[in-house]
Amino acid sequence: MDWLGRLKGRSHSATPTAPVCGRCGSGVITNLERIEGLHRIAKELGGTVDEKKTGVNLPSRLANVKGSLLDAAEQMKTSAERTAARSEELKQKLKENASRCGFRCKECGKVYCMTCLSNYAQPHPVSRGKACFACGGSLAAFDGPTAGS
Repeated sequence: MDWLGRLKGRSHSATPTAPVCGRCGSGVITNLERIEGLHRIAKELGGTVDEKKTGVNLPSRLANVKGSLLDAAEQMKTSAERTAARSEELKQKLKENASRCGFRCKECGKVYCMTCLSNYAQPHPVSRGKACFACGGSLAAFDGPTAGS
């Protein structure tokens, strides 16, 4: 996932077209880029993006079993291990993709990453989401860069 790797190199000197988290300074992606990331992950792992665009569905791969019962059991075990490894890889990639999604404050316009919001932000008293670190305003995922972010 080279496009996510490039985010780690972003700094506070990034331009408005490359927003960074107002708390940790890491690069953030837009909601649209998050969805594009889901499609890249799905293509890479041979799956499809679910209808709600919140995850990736991997195809189930049933082993074509030939030979004795012991051979069949071994083939099924190997297939299950591969499936578990692919599922773990998928889980890690989806977590990284979602954690870089940026959220913009509706009041002051500052941008924050999902990781900082999940780990450090206080709850917003009205929206029941997370509150902006700077002004306490409510936050929303955004689909484009903002001036001053």
